[in-house]
Amino acid sequence: MDKGTGRLGPCIKFLDGRSLMQPKITFAKANYYAFFFEDVHLLLITWNRDLKKEIYRIERQEEDTLVLDYPGDLFVEQVLHVIENIFFVTVKEGEREGKYALGVYFVIGEQPYGVYYEKNESDQPPELIFFRVIDDGNGYGLQVVEDEEEHREVTETFMNQYADFFSFSNRGELE
Repeated sequence: MDKGTGRLGPCIKFLDGRSLMQPKITFAKANYYAFFFEDVHLLLITWNRDLKKEIYRIERQEEDTLVLDYPGDLFVEQVLHVIENIFFVTVKEGEREGKYALGVYFVIGEQPYGVYYEKNESDQPPELIFFRVIDDGNGYGLQVVEDEEEHREVTETFMNQYADFFSFSNRGELE
């Protein structure tokens, strides 16, 4: 607290002399997941102790700080309706089991797709997998993109629209 003004933390000064506090906030027991929903960069915040989920729009990043904006109740409800049951997935291949989170949700034509990244704690680049998002009438689900031509189109669209937000090694892997 500034003893001279009685204010907490850093402030923005307006030309007319008013101040607005700009706090840096961290939730101690929250999990943070940045992702894209079509062309909107979002942050999903979840808590382990209950099913609470919050979504904020990432307006910009300033060094180690994300500047967030609340996109409105209707938008949040629409996004949660689509992603709530498909945001986290577990994929089993033989003996290996991987846990993945949604990185990008986008649409080609009228078909939605999800690009998922492996949730791991290592320094290795995470594996990306692609799914077709389907609405089966009871909610949203996923299907593996197996067709080579469809997979190529999904990969190209992802690279053209979202590659700037990821870094790749010389081998083309996500870093």
